[in-house]
Amino acid sequence: MPTLDDDLIYLQSATESLDKFLLSDEIYWPLGGRRTAHLPRLSLGGMLLASLRAGAYPKTNEQRSRWESLTKEIETVRNRWQVAWERKATREFEARLRQWSAYLNEYRENPGAQAGYYPYEVRVRVILDLLAEEIDLQSLPEHITAMYSGLDALLRAVFVSDGFVWDETLQNGLSRERFWYLYGKLKA
Repeated sequence: MPTLDDDLIYLQSATESLDKFLLSDEIYWPLGGRRTAHLPRLSLGGMLLASLRAGAYPKTNEQRSRWESLTKEIETVRNRWQVAWERKATREFEARLRQWSAYLNEYRENPGAQAGYYPYEVRVRVILDLLAEEIDLQSLPEHITAMYSGLDALLRAVFVSDGFVWDETLQNGLSRERFWYLYGKLKA
């Protein structure tokens, strides 16, 4: 699980190349800097996830100020390139949906071997949730929206409510009502 510092470094690096990234054809973009080698490539979903987690972590005043400043920078770029942002969010949503589908299909084929990966893999479901807020889901092709709702139906059928699956320090910032899939596990 990335730390608060990891998420802040990710967001800082993202702001440095966000304009170029949004105007490119790429869904995933290399992060610059020596301190980013262990972090995932830049994507809108990854950035939204890092910001969500950074907001949920307990922070010092300095960390809070840094997170708020980075969030404002990202919002400024988002507003400047709104069409490019939405286009990229749509493309990533479809890519992440295929990724989430692949994991759930692997789980269906071998629940005992795949259930233990859920706490890591569920980050893709969180990213889908965050990207869905950035796009007009009704404008997506019907097979995409059907796949999205179908995967949630499958998840609910094999989901066992339980404790929070990520670092407990994030729990207060990630409500059970919205992020229900972070509060449990898959049947093994």
